[in-house]
Amino acid sequence: MVHFSKLRYKNFLSTGNTFTELQLDHSPTTLIVGKNGSGKTTALDSLCFALFNKSYRNINKPQLVNSVNLKDCLVEVEFKIGTIQYLVRRGMQPTIFEIFRDGKLVEQDSKNRDYQKMFEQQILKMNYKTFTQVVILGATSFIPFMELTAAARREVVEDILDIQVFSTMHRLVKDRIASVKNDLTKNDYDVDLTKEKIRLQKEYVSTLTKKRKENLTKNKDKIVTTQTEIKALSSKNDELLQRVRNEEAKITIHDSTHGESKRLENFDRGIRSQMKSVEKEIAFFESNQHCPTCTQEISDSVKKTSIETNTKKIKEYTDALKLLQERIDKNEKNLETVAKIHSDIAVIQTEIQSNLNQIQSLNSYIASIQRDIDDMINSESTGDISKVQAQLDDLNTQLTALSDVTKSLIENRHYLEIAANMLKDSGIKTRIIKQYLPIMNKLINKYLLELDFFVQFELDESFNETIKSRYRDVFSYSSFSEGEKFRIDIALLLTWREIAKRKNSINTNLLLMDEVFDSSLDGDGIEGFLGLLQSIGGNTNVFVISHNSTLLDKFDRVLKFEKTQNFSTLLD
Repeated sequence: MVHFSKLRYKNFLSTGNTFTELQLDHSPTTLIVGKNGSGKTTALDSLCFALFNKSYRNINKPQLVNSVNLKDCLVEVEFKIGTIQYLVRRGMQPTIFEIFRDGKLVEQDSKNRDYQKMFEQQILKMNYKTFTQVVILGATSFIPFMELTAAARREVVEDILDIQVFSTMHRLVKDRIASVKNDLTKNDYDVDLTKEKIRLQKEYVSTLTKKRKENLTKNKDKIVTTQTEIKALSSKNDELLQRVRNEEAKITIHDSTHGESKRLENFDRGIRSQMKSVEKEIAFFESNQHCPTCTQEISDSVKKTSIETNTKKIKEYTDALKLLQERIDKNEKNLETVAKIHSDIAVIQTEIQSNLNQIQSLNSYIASIQRDIDDMINSESTGDISKVQAQLDDLNTQLTALSDVTKSLIENRHYLEIAANMLKDSGIKTRIIKQYLPIMNKLINKYLLELDFFVQFELDESFNETIKSRYRDVFSYSSFSEGEKFRIDIALLLTWREIAKRKNSINTNLLLMDEVFDSSLDGDGIEGFLGLLQSIGGNTNVFVISHNSTLLDKFDRVLKFEKTQNFSTLLD
């Protein structure tokens, strides 16, 4: 049971900067009076604001802050659930939302919306709509149960019967079904992918041996072809080496050519030197008459003899030089031949070296191919195919595991769908509601009878009403006058409170009524309702807001609101 004990508020609507405080469990019945605009209904607005962050009346939140002070709007409500004492503080300018449990602040979520949701679902166990159906009955802002939509009616009753958990479970189960479906889709994809991998792996296993044989044959053919090329190159080199030996043999024939050339050059220089001496001597006898040494006269006969002798020598020297030049020219031709032979040998040797390099490369190529062959043979001998087969076995194991997961997910989905069918509106909740409907209808008719409204009222499983008069005429809620509708609303509210009390889920000590005696009820209705209030019991604290001055002596306590200098004040 939620036992409300105290409500405090300041700078809320017409209240000023001083707290207005209401002791909510002071008296069994309390009458709140005051002129229009004095702040009577502000208490209801502040209570709803503190609990649900919205006013009882349809007032925009920014307008809840006092229009004079414009800040420090704060509402506090204290209540107890069992032995646990709670304090809720909510304000604006600045924004405040705090929940204290036995004096300690309840850890707050990062978002006020989540904090509010936790407060309604885990602590208060009711939302705004249910609160206003079970705790508050008003003549203006109150939306009667019979004017709610079918979905809203069901939501209120589910909260009262504490079966809203089945709706939550239904949503969770539906989410779980969606999750399982997603898992199934992903698992089916994994199954298809694994099957494709297995197919490819089988193809790989089936072609691996054939491919290896083809590669072995191809590589062996390459070796044979390369060895043929090496053999051809080696044969070519043998021919080239023979040519080198032949050319070198030619060079030995001309080995003396270099020495001969030097000797002939020396002869040439000696003859030419002697020719110059003879020519000088001829020139001397031709140009001199006396001896430059002894000054004796040189005779013509001596001159003639010397000139003739020397002229003869020059002819001999000239003939010798001619012969010598022929020998030199022949020797130079021999040298050119030797140089040509050396050049030819160098070309042949270059070709031989090129062939040797090519042979070396081909041998390296053969070695590389042989290593590939050895690797393929070794790979086969060490079980490369068995490794691939092992991978295939692993894939088959994975497929089996995935198939097991598929079966498990399908089974899980089946049970979840059964649970979803049980948890939807036509399932467990309907069975529970069917059990309580006779009790609800009995209580409604009991309260209607006590309010002197003689009809037979019945709600069906969809909470649609059937109302029969004493003459068996069938009516709907909208068929009645405002006073008659209000009697139905009161009967429903008291019924919901009684059901909540029996369930101990939404059981509270508060019953708040706003101007119910001022418009919709006549004198007999007021008397009947006051009689009902007296019969509710000592655990209920009833607050009635009214302009009716005839009610002052009907309540245990009377509170009066006045407005002074634009601020509402409570007079106790």
